[in-house]
Amino acid sequence: MPGRPGDEGVLVLAGRQPQQRVQPGRDAGDPHLRCRRAHRGHQPVPPPPVGQPDPAHLPVVGTRGEELGQGELAHLDNAATKQLDQVDFDHRLRELVRIRASQLNGCAYCIDMHTKDARAAGETEQRLYALPAWRETPFFTARERAALAFTESVTLLAQTHVPAEAYAEVAAGFRPDEIAALVSLLVAINAWNTVGVSTRTWVPGTYEL
Repeated sequence: MPGRPGDEGVLVLAGRQPQQRVQPGRDAGDPHLRCRRAHRGHQPVPPPPVGQPDPAHLPVVGTRGEELGQGELAHLDNAATKQLDQVDFDHRLRELVRIRASQLNGCAYCIDMHTKDARAAGETEQRLYALPAWRETPFFTARERAALAFTESVTLLAQTHVPAEAYAEVAAGFRPDEIAALVSLLVAINAWNTVGVSTRTWVPGTYEL
């Protein structure tokens, strides 16, 4: 069985330089390039009226979340995208991973965004609707199923501690450098979910392709 991604030194997120800005019309290759601009560009959720506290809104809305969207998370996301591109990781599978992690984390904005991006990348309605119950359907390939199982295990890290069997399953269908790219993707989307859920910075439904 291949070693963990860290053994080859291919999973290096810190210290990466951000990629050059992609020009309009070149987004089709990776819809997530639009994601970073969307996270930066949408208006934050307005705070509740004075005297009418809303538990769904937190006092940091529109401040730290927006800063992260423009800074640290953009660097992290660029690094993950670079690794994915280097191993030619399937674009539709990237979006399925992002959607499934966002579903588990309850990030409404990211679910809306990445289902739209998945459709733009050629994903079918049938598979998107069935994604929460992917284990019970015949719609996904063995490789996709391994990636989705690993996605769930890593996203639910505190519960699963990513057992050896979960890594062995994904290692059976992916090269070590592909696993490293997948882990980078999971780190990035879980980070976006954390900001989106904890700060309510982005309004669900406002993302446009």
